[in-house]
Amino acid sequence: MLRAIALVSSIAMMPVTASADTFGTISASIDGDTRTWFVTEQSGESQSSWARIMPGSLTGSNFTLWGNPDKTQLAATKGALILGAVLMPGAGGFTAIPDVQYLENGFSAYWASVEDDPAEMNLAEVEEQGESLRVSGDFSARLYFRSGAGQTPDRSRMITVSGTFKAAIPAE
Repeated sequence: MLRAIALVSSIAMMPVTASADTFGTISASIDGDTRTWFVTEQSGESQSSWARIMPGSLTGSNFTLWGNPDKTQLAATKGALILGAVLMPGAGGFTAIPDVQYLENGFSAYWASVEDDPAEMNLAEVEEQGESLRVSGDFSARLYFRSGAGQTPDRSRMITVSGTFKAAIPAE
C-alpha cells in the first residue's frame, strides 16, 4: 500500500505519452468484463519494475506490473490494473505473495486486495534474462473498494478479477 501512495507522487509529474513501448500484457476479466492492459516504457521510464533484494538470488525480489488500458500510455491512473508480488522459494520454483489493485478512478476511487482475503498468483515462468525479469502466470483476487489512498476497504463493495500476465520487466 505504501508503494501505491509513493507512486501517486511520481505519476503526477510524469507526462502521458503517445509513443510508449510495450514489454508485457495483462489479460483479465473484472466482474465478467474481459480486456487487456499494456505494460509499457518510454526512454527507460516505466511504472513497472522489479527489484532484487539479495545479491545473486531472486528470493525476496519483488515486481510490479502497471497495466495501462491503452498501449500508448506510460502511467495511466484511470483504469489501470496493477499486479505486484514478492518472490519466495516454493516447491519446484518460486511462489508469489501477490497484491492486486484496479484504479477505477486513480487513487481517489480504486479497488485493492486485502491481507485477510489474499489474492492468488500462480507463476508459470520466473527467469532473469540479462537486465530483465521474465514473468508469466495467472492470478485471481477479490478486490474491495477504497475511496482515497490509505483508506480502509469498504467490505460491502467487492469485485472479482482473474486473468493472465506475461512480461519482461526491466530492473530498477
